[in-house]
Amino acid sequence: MQIASAEVTFFENTGAGFFSELNVDPAAPIISGDSPLGEVHGEVLGVPHGMGFLLFIGNGRAAMLEGFSLAGFSTDTIDFERAIYALMSGFPHPGKAP
Repeated sequence: MQIASAEVTFFENTGAGFFSELNVDPAAPIISGDSPLGEVHGEVLGVPHGMGFLLFIGNGRAAMLEGFSLAGFSTDTIDFERAIYALMSGFPHPGKAP
């Protein structure tokens, strides 16, 4: 599993979310499928209405993780390194209970 060996090599809080470039162990199993991998949302403490996440794959390796505010909330004041996350599959749909 690549996540066990993933290291962040660059991180930027864009004010609307973040970009995080990743480096994984070349011996880790290859990821197959389309890039980006998405349809994941999560609750991030301090970000109303949560965030969406996309994982970009390059040559079968996790290369970049993008997080974005689902409601246009500014993330300028969020310390993502210390934030508390809860991930869910799929995106929330207005008018439907989670």
